[in-house]
Amino acid sequence: MKKALESPRVAKTKGPYVQGVAVSDGTMVFTSGVVARNAQGKLIGIGDITRQTKQCLTNIRNIIAAAGGSIEDLVKVTVFLRDLRDYSGMNAVRNEMLAGIPFASSTVQAALNASGALIEIEAVACVPEAAPRTVKPPQASKPPKAAVKRGK
Repeated sequence: MKKALESPRVAKTKGPYVQGVAVSDGTMVFTSGVVARNAQGKLIGIGDITRQTKQCLTNIRNIIAAAGGSIEDLVKVTVFLRDLRDYSGMNAVRNEMLAGIPFASSTVQAALNASGALIEIEAVACVPEAAPRTVKPPQASKPPKAAVKRGK
């Protein structure tokens, strides 16, 4: 379960994100930092923050799906931008792709490791536990065979 948190003692957020998120009853998924590479490893959108942001969020969606979840299970993102002037372009894509999803967020300027990458995003998701399954009781096992003593 995921619940957006908002304290009246803290300034309201400016973006599509919330002040905090409380999670319970789920599997936590932590992604590594994701850059805008497609499945073949090619960097997408050289020089284009909107294309790179879309690819990063698509990659994160696919990682969460590999754990049985969806992008709606997102609870935290950390965005690393090579240049903070790209913030508005990144945030516009984030507003579009993550609309209605409560998540906490941080954005920092950083020297990125991947050449040509304008953005790197890491994420945390909480995938709800599946519906309880009926577990069959174990089958009775056959008694062990009696040991046979052999003469010397």
